[in-house]
Amino acid sequence: MKKTTTLLLLIITLSSYSQITKQTTFNQKSENHLNKSSDFLHQKDSIEKLIPISEFEDSMRDADFFNPKQSKNTTLYSKANSENTIRLDSLSTVDFNNEGISGKTKRSYDENGNTTLLLYYNWDADSAAFIPSYKNEYTYNENGRQTLYISYNWDADSAAFIPSYKNEYTYNENGRQTLSISYNWDADSAAFIPSYKNEYTYNENGRQTLYISYNWDADSAAFIPNFKNEYAYDENGRQTLSISYNWDADSAAFIPIAKYEYAYDENNTQIGKTEFDYNSGFGVFVPTINYEYGFDDQMRVISEEGYAINICDNEKILQSKIGYRYIDGYEGRATSMYDIENGQTVFMYEVGSYYQDGRLALRVQNVNPIFYDPKIYTWTSEYTYNENGNQTLLIRNSYDEQTDSLILDYKKESSYDEEYNLQEVVYSNWYAGLGVYKPSIKKEYSIILDTDTKRIREGLLSIYDTNFNQWNTLTDEKYHSYWYYTKSSTLSSESINKDTNVVFPNPTSKFLKVNLSDSILNPFIEIFDITGKKVFSKKIQTGDNIDVSSLAPAIYVYKIKDGSTIKKSGKIIKE
Repeated sequence: MKKTTTLLLLIITLSSYSQITKQTTFNQKSENHLNKSSDFLHQKDSIEKLIPISEFEDSMRDADFFNPKQSKNTTLYSKANSENTIRLDSLSTVDFNNEGISGKTKRSYDENGNTTLLLYYNWDADSAAFIPSYKNEYTYNENGRQTLYISYNWDADSAAFIPSYKNEYTYNENGRQTLSISYNWDADSAAFIPSYKNEYTYNENGRQTLYISYNWDADSAAFIPNFKNEYAYDENGRQTLSISYNWDADSAAFIPIAKYEYAYDENNTQIGKTEFDYNSGFGVFVPTINYEYGFDDQMRVISEEGYAINICDNEKILQSKIGYRYIDGYEGRATSMYDIENGQTVFMYEVGSYYQDGRLALRVQNVNPIFYDPKIYTWTSEYTYNENGNQTLLIRNSYDEQTDSLILDYKKESSYDEEYNLQEVVYSNWYAGLGVYKPSIKKEYSIILDTDTKRIREGLLSIYDTNFNQWNTLTDEKYHSYWYYTKSSTLSSESINKDTNVVFPNPTSKFLKVNLSDSILNPFIEIFDITGKKVFSKKIQTGDNIDVSSLAPAIYVYKIKDGSTIKKSGKIIKE
């Protein structure tokens, strides 16, 4: 049991490292990561963790008041007026769920759509008031990468936000994070005190080769090494080795503690992994666990089993097990974690996310009540989208103790206007005894100001009275939500022939194609962001796959040129 727990903690720890570096996080849109076990099994992928229903809803809160087509969710493009872009500058929105009002969020943005300020308020039903909870401030460099994050908590006694902690980030010329430093607020000195820092190193191919963690030592007022991980790759970019070290204060050196070696077959599929523990007495690594993988007929990993290595005999003793489940028609997978009792597997929990066209379509969680409370951790969420990629329906199923099964809980329906803006969001609760959904709360969105340079949208909440079967709008100003936009002209284009050249698909997540007219002799495409900065340029031919996967999700302006003459321009949405 102790060995299994240690292994599980190690896996989760490695997962958190991959999330920190951002270059190694599981990409739900990548077919390579979804279907090839060689990519699926090493550091590129992180095991998803159990999330309580309440926390998952909080993480999805932004979807209620932003255009889901934007990664930053801050820039909207008006189909009705192709001469304008509409940038979201700030908002103040009342948050709600199927049970009613949950809080209030205020945000401010810079001209690139990055959040610079976030204020969150909890809803107190007894006093019918929004109570300040926390505040976050964000700073970015010229490339739009976050360099500073400061968090504050509300102090009721002083009626003020008190600093809590801050993080600083540094990047190399390729935009990869090389350093992060965390600080905690010290009330006595009224200053931020360093807590820990992490350093990251990469090879010429952008793969992480080194991770070093340091803790702050107050006595010496310096960062003291804590542990480090080293990673090695072969000529094909496959990870072949990882070694972990702990810092030894007496010798002032890193001491090895464990390493992993990875094995591949002739098809570059990872077929095994061996764990070694370091024997300090002999100064050598000793193999302790051999991991074996099971595959389905599509060469997707369905199991990972770790067996203790006994150098005295060939007996295989199961130490750990992880299972993976796929659903036909979906990308992604679910991960099942097991405990090992006397060589027997005991299911602990399953958690997974499934995608269609790169969008979350199904989230599943299931737990063994011996280990976790199913009322908190067992649930599913199903998502439906329209042709523009906007979420139109969410159905939540929750655990029912009486039937020991998942039953309908609530649904959220969303509709949009012609500019992809939310028009209405309605929550409805399931009444099992009646076998029907009944509305509970809704927000209606409308434009209340629209000039050449400004736009303001308003959201009004209404509560459904099930006794009289009618909606009652909350007219008090504190329940109103607002979004404040700046309207600006797009890049001008000249000599545009609207009858030639077609760019598709639009929206796109990876590739563009262009059908060119026969009259273009020297065609190439230029792509600009909303500030007018050129972010892409390429000579093209009809039918070429134009790879735009490196562009951040946003709205861009493109120009198709014949030499220096613009033949067509327009907008593309990069998802």
